Amino acid sequence: MSVNKEFELYKIKREIERSGTQITFYRPVLNEFGEPVYEDKSDNPVSEVVCVVDGLYHEQSQYVNVFVQDDIQSRTRKTPMFLAPFEEVKDIRPGDFAKLSSGPSHVTGVRDIQGWGIIGDVSFEYIDTGANF
Repeated sequence: MSVNKEFELYKIKREIERSGTQITFYRPVLNEFGEPVYEDKSDNPVSEVVCVVDGLYHEQSQYVNVFVQDDIQSRTRKTPMFLAPFEEVKDIRPGDFAKLSSGPSHVTGVRDIQGWGIIGDVSFEYIDTGANF
């Protein structure tokens, strides 16, 4: 059985046109020692735009176990993800960040769906700024 990869990409692009969202990815500017450069008198690092991508925002559930003395409590935690054509997300790497509606988030990885090189899924981790509730 052969898979029509162009048709699979077409289906994703059609859904992005219908109900997609646009996200801008940023990369911190580093000095010669590999440390982030900060703006004068500010805690905000200087960053450059990596790319602006149209894609599908979705969330994945993860189970987290919390150990409390002799008991284990399980709860679910949502992980934000972003599905887009692989050509558009191939320059994104771990350490980049994006400003999602739920707050700023670090990129933890970019996965090539099915290994076909046509659809990419970016996973995020929320940045704890101390203001998140």
